[in-house]
Amino acid sequence: MGVELATIPVGYDLFRANVIEAACIDAGFTVRLIRNEHPETGGLVALQPSHLLVRAEDADEVRRIVERTYPLGSDAAG
Repeated sequence: MGVELATIPVGYDLFRANVIEAACIDAGFTVRLIRNEHPETGGLVALQPSHLLVRAEDADEVRRIVERTYPLGSDAAG
């Protein structure tokens, strides 16, 4: 039987998304950043929102880390 996964949006700012991914890894969670890079921005801004792929059982705690690290409502780009 496979592991259930969840996706957690982390916005358009890829620097921010990488910081959030690092904070989650540092907290001991296994996460994978799904980047939606825009080819004309040099990898700084995504074409569509990026997401973290996490185990469903860890999703609530990872969402708390996202909000603590970089609240998505803190600026217009998120």
